[in-house]
Amino acid sequence: MKLEPEHDNLIAELLLKSCDFFKGTDGDCYITVDSPYGKVTLPLDSQEGTAIVTGMYHQQADHIIERAELERGARLAFSKIIWEPAREVYLRVGRDAEHYYLDLKTTPRKYIQFGADGWRIVNSVPIHFREGQGQLPMPEPLKGDTFEEEGFTALRRLLTINDLQWRCLLPLLVSYMLPDIQHPLLLLTGEQNSGKSTFLEIIKTLLDPNSAAIGGDVPDPRNLFIKVNSTWVSTFDNLSRLDEKQQDAVCQIVTGGTYQTRRLYSDAGLVSITAKNPVILSGISNVANRGDLASRAVLFELQSIDRLKRPIPAEMLTAQLNRAQPSILRSLVNLACAVLNARSQTEAPARVRPASYGVIGLAVERVLGWPTGSFVEAYHMTHRPLEQDVIENVPVITALVSYLDQYRKDGEHTIGSTELMLMLASYADETVVRSALWPKRPADFSKLIVRCLASLRKEYGWDAVQSRDMTHRYWKFTYKQPEQPTARPNIELPVKLRPRPKESLGQSVRRVTREKKGGKK
Repeated sequence: MKLEPEHDNLIAELLLKSCDFFKGTDGDCYITVDSPYGKVTLPLDSQEGTAIVTGMYHQQADHIIERAELERGARLAFSKIIWEPAREVYLRVGRDAEHYYLDLKTTPRKYIQFGADGWRIVNSVPIHFREGQGQLPMPEPLKGDTFEEEGFTALRRLLTINDLQWRCLLPLLVSYMLPDIQHPLLLLTGEQNSGKSTFLEIIKTLLDPNSAAIGGDVPDPRNLFIKVNSTWVSTFDNLSRLDEKQQDAVCQIVTGGTYQTRRLYSDAGLVSITAKNPVILSGISNVANRGDLASRAVLFELQSIDRLKRPIPAEMLTAQLNRAQPSILRSLVNLACAVLNARSQTEAPARVRPASYGVIGLAVERVLGWPTGSFVEAYHMTHRPLEQDVIENVPVITALVSYLDQYRKDGEHTIGSTELMLMLASYADETVVRSALWPKRPADFSKLIVRCLASLRKEYGWDAVQSRDMTHRYWKFTYKQPEQPTARPNIELPVKLRPRPKESLGQSVRRVTREKKGGKK
């Protein structure tokens, strides 16, 4: 049945007068309607949004509209608001010019409004929260504006973490309550029975409970952006590895990024998916072995649970968390308010990424009375294994560290890119040199140095600058004692040192060339 032109006007009028129809900053159209739970904001093209508009139109016109009919009416309505300012739509946590808000998803709707001036429970907010798939309600925090040891003590007892990890975790949880900053990636590693999955479940339940199970493998970048767009805290458990594209996508999500793809049934239209969400990954070994992602991560190496300690059944652990959650939330919200009050007088510490996390960490340190410098020390102690993994994951850089070791006393060393690549071949196993792990061109070798330069500088004190003349490229390495010197790497297969007698650069190049041609003399 083809609708008459006036039906398009009726649908548009319904959207504009019976709903709060507006354009989001992500480019999608949203409607805000009254429900038994309070005001609810939904994407117009979602299953719930389409069903609500269909029911409302059926009451007025006694007609069940099809999706194509709704799209035609929505376009007409959109033409009338196209020049209105777009509105921000939040998921679980949001903010306006003065306060932050945490959506409890209760029935009826209640929110925690908090800021530098304190916090309170409110029934309505001046911003829009959309409905995420599978989101569950959260309990109201206990009343009180002081830091209660009971809440933090209960949380630490549930997580069984050490002092260094605790001093990194509290600023991390506070940052998860602030949607306008960059959030560090949290990595959990450890052997079986170290509580990684339990850790994920507790953090997820505490700040963003969801009916969906903890995620498994990280999907491709497109589906990853879609997945994190439906929840606030994204968790992935039991990971074995992440390829380069997956690590780049996770890096974009924790710092704030947009994935664009072609709109279906269109040649020129684009669909943009924006995300700036906390992400937690867990696995037996570290999966963030690229420098850009590792520099934005915090690593918790969890220890195996004492075998003499009787394990707690999952249902008992859940019951303990449910009893302690109101007290934990009160402590976290009070801490967040104090941090927001102290944040303006706090400068970002050096070598802590993202910088917003460093500011929050120093503010938490000041508010809770920790020893001066304890947060930065805890961050570096938990972060150092990540920098070392970045170096050890690239055989060329591992060999480079060993090669440069002889020039520490000189303080600097200059060598051509081609000569350096040939020289390092003598510091690596022959099978590695012939494999795909070893660069075959000086340009590829230079890319690896640039990618790992930050870790090389932090852990081993070597900085590098590349220059070139008309015919050659040169690397100038300069050494400066790192703040926490790292021992010379113990290189084993697939990369190992082969001791060589002292020889000149020309002799080394001729020998390497001769060996590659098959000669052994």
